Amino acid sequence: MLCGSNSQRQEQQWSLKIDKEIADERITKEGMISILLLGQSGSGKTTIFNKFKAIGGEPTSELLKCRDTIFLNTISQILILIDRCNKLSTPLLPENVPRCQIIKTRSNESAHWTSKDSEDLFHLWNDPAIKNVFEKRNQLQLELSNSAEYFFENLERISKEDYVPSVSDSQQLQKNKSINEVSVSFEGVDYKFIDINVQNSQIRKWIHCFNDILAVIFVVSLDDYDQYSQEEEVNKLDLSLDLYSETTNSMWLQRSGILLFFNKKDLFIEKLKTVPFSNYDAQYTGNNTFEETSAYLQNKFMAKTHKGYRSDNQIQSHFVNALDVSEIMRTVFTDTKEILLSKVMDLCGQSNTANMEN
Repeated sequence: MLCGSNSQRQEQQWSLKIDKEIADERITKEGMISILLLGQSGSGKTTIFNKFKAIGGEPTSELLKCRDTIFLNTISQILILIDRCNKLSTPLLPENVPRCQIIKTRSNESAHWTSKDSEDLFHLWNDPAIKNVFEKRNQLQLELSNSAEYFFENLERISKEDYVPSVSDSQQLQKNKSINEVSVSFEGVDYKFIDINVQNSQIRKWIHCFNDILAVIFVVSLDDYDQYSQEEEVNKLDLSLDLYSETTNSMWLQRSGILLFFNKKDLFIEKLKTVPFSNYDAQYTGNNTFEETSAYLQNKFMAKTHKGYRSDNQIQSHFVNALDVSEIMRTVFTDTKEILLSKVMDLCGQSNTANMEN
């Protein structure tokens, strides 16, 4: 019996070794591994995405394509401000009135930017009436892009004849997009990271489009436990909990692993020194230490997954700082290997069960 037991154990260990080798081989031959990034605004999700993008780099040809978009977007934004000045009967400086007409005339032309365009935009942006309307943009509900001010303030640089957009320029441009992608190669494996910017209420509308991704990186800002959303007047950590619940229990993502990143660990530790965690959750009775509060939060999020809906090895949680991109990449690499290994072993188990039944 003992010999049989040892033999069986050796066979199991050998089988597990083969399964791991299959997973290693599959992760290198899988092609592009797609990973979806989700999280509340301000969670640090986009910071992580931009760090990935810096690793992947961006070809000059792609950056040059951004230039035309930057030019046309900048002109469209100044036209919105001019239009609102007119509707409010807020006069521009006399010398800027002709410039308005010129900009309006050329707005539908090609993206080619002349030195005259640059000069006109510079004077219009610095017109007191334009500045006043821009300062009241939220109150006036102007549909300006998030990157408008950035490009207006960089007019001199982006107006040069040899201007090639920087990676930072490209990232600013992406703030206006709902979906951004970047490809990164790490330790011989190719990843595609997809950054999604939508409201919680919109998740059901598009989540089915990503049912083939390997994993979701869900980013939570630990620092949000005493912060409230201006729009909904709801605690921002509670909003993260709701979005996480929607994500982890989605039928479309049931086969995808979850990498739960509790971000801004350093800020959380500092804030605990002055803001008791019990202010956020009155049911919390533990000590106001990082070790106890973080464990409590981790359990709070994990409890959001419906019982029996996911296996434990489908969810990996980590406490991180978004700026430590090398550590995050190693974590992503290790976790995706574990997720693939789990999938391979599940398939092997299903295959063995089918063979036994036959």
